[in-house]
Amino acid sequence: MLDVGANVGQFAKRMIAAGYPDRIISFEPVSSSHSMLLKNAEGYDQWQVARRCALGGERRKVMVNIAGNSESSSLLPMLERHVSALPISKYLGAEETELIRLDDVLEEFLPAEKGASLALKMDVQGFEGEVLDGAPRTLKQIKVIYTEMSLCPLYDREVPFFDLYSRILKLGFRCVGISPGFLDPTTWEVLQVDATFVAEQTNSK
Repeated sequence: MLDVGANVGQFAKRMIAAGYPDRIISFEPVSSSHSMLLKNAEGYDQWQVARRCALGGERRKVMVNIAGNSESSSLLPMLERHVSALPISKYLGAEETELIRLDDVLEEFLPAEKGASLALKMDVQGFEGEVLDGAPRTLKQIKVIYTEMSLCPLYDREVPFFDLYSRILKLGFRCVGISPGFLDPTTWEVLQVDATFVAEQTNSK
């Protein structure tokens, strides 16, 4: 399982607690979150933390914006709709990190497992399209995609819900579940959802 946008490891810990038996590799670009992620992964043989980096469509240095709640940190500018719904998420600063491609990462972490079945989890605050851009080879091995998707613009230049949904379908996946994620606490409007897609050839398995 590729845990992209791990923050401090909440998703990986939930998966392990639920009985997920296989390897998890977590990726996180914010230095403070990455340090906590390393600590949280200690003692878990199946859980590996990659070096601090962000994933995208090319290799270069980028600036990651650091949110007050850390979970909303993103490589993209945050829009006022996000801040108004969650004031603590306002950006406090930024720091440089490395941007690498998922295809290149697998050469480093899974060189002996080409062809192995993979699951991809994305919680990258509007950067989902770029993660997919950097994974043309990896996508051939991915059987499940679990991703956050915005129903309204929350980050500048993020991929809109229907565009991302359609793109994943065109890659040969079908949606098997959508659940509410980020809600506006005042209006109860659902701003983001979490969606699960499975590769068509996987069927119901």
